[in-house]
Amino acid sequence: MRILVLGVGAQGSVIARFLSEAPEVSEVVCGDMNLERMNRLKSKLKSEKITFRKADALKREDLTSLMKKIDLVINALPGFNLKVMGVALESGSHYIDLGSDYPVVESISEQLKLNDKWRDAGLAAVITMGQTPGVTNVMAKYICDQLDHVERIHVRCGWRDIPEELIVKPWTPGWSPEIALLDYATEPIIFEDGKFKKVPVFSGIKRYKFPNPVGWNTIGWHLHEEPVTLPKFIAKGLKHVGFEYPVDTTAGAFIGMGFTSRDPIEVKGAKVAPLDVFLKLAPAADQTIEEADRLTQSGEFGRMWCLMVEVVGKRRGKEVSQHMYTIYDSREIFRRFSTINVDVALPATTAAMMIARRDLNVAGVMAPECLPPEPILTNLSKKGMRFHEKIVRVL
Repeated sequence: MRILVLGVGAQGSVIARFLSEAPEVSEVVCGDMNLERMNRLKSKLKSEKITFRKADALKREDLTSLMKKIDLVINALPGFNLKVMGVALESGSHYIDLGSDYPVVESISEQLKLNDKWRDAGLAAVITMGQTPGVTNVMAKYICDQLDHVERIHVRCGWRDIPEELIVKPWTPGWSPEIALLDYATEPIIFEDGKFKKVPVFSGIKRYKFPNPVGWNTIGWHLHEEPVTLPKFIAKGLKHVGFEYPVDTTAGAFIGMGFTSRDPIEVKGAKVAPLDVFLKLAPAADQTIEEADRLTQSGEFGRMWCLMVEVVGKRRGKEVSQHMYTIYDSREIFRRFSTINVDVALPATTAAMMIARRDLNVAGVMAPECLPPEPILTNLSKKGMRFHEKIVRVL
């Protein structure tokens, strides 16, 4: 089994490691433009299974060369989904990506339009298969399958840092600083009464109590893929889908100061785009992960995460509000995997291996909620993710 990982940044590097540890995988081909990054990963992993090749995703011939005799492609490069999908289809390779390109609604729609071609080829293309989106979609599908009628789906994320008294912190989102900041700066999308609706950034703010030990968070609407894909594949009368995320006041300050602008401004006689200045100063995602790993290992830092999906609907004529959630401790994750950065890599590689082994016999272009939820959740549980269910209201 030969698998290509395109982009070996914060997420792709861990995906490559997980794949190289799988007995069924004979070779992991890593493609990236950044030779320094690839050399650093090569010295870190020291696996004979991993091959590193310089490639430019803007050049179709580079992608075609990379995908020769590849069974599955995991695309960890933001901004290239349609291009990589096209070459993967021509090469006869299954495909997985971790998130949509911008603009979210239009990008996902263009990917889904390719469904018939992928299905006819007998190949699977799973889009947005990470943690959130990804695992959250699978949890939503699992709950919705138990209900006769689905009215609302609420996807929420929250966390608690340990120690909490650390007031002044560097801004380290843990993945691409550009994508993280632009997600905060772009109008969130919710699904309301059959339509996609844009709402103002940092709107819908409220206090929400996640299960212990995470507790209270200030959350609000946030740009994400779940409100775009879930309404396309969950019927049963669905009227509302929203994604709520912790409010980041530091990101809000950067946005308010204009650092997301690509329009050049003059600074001491030089023309420079504010976003370029921000990205130059912001630490790279892989650097922030290395620092977080160091602090976690030393016991100086920890983070408790909670992914919560609430579905409101009816079962056997009664209205119910059913929750499914998972909580994990970054310190426990580090003890298990020697890194805290597994939230995207673990579900992505789990789905990839299940498709490549034909444990999931699927074809076409699909979001994570199109996959059978039980096998996905079972496999993730075996790798340490703990899922909890409860019905919080029955009328």
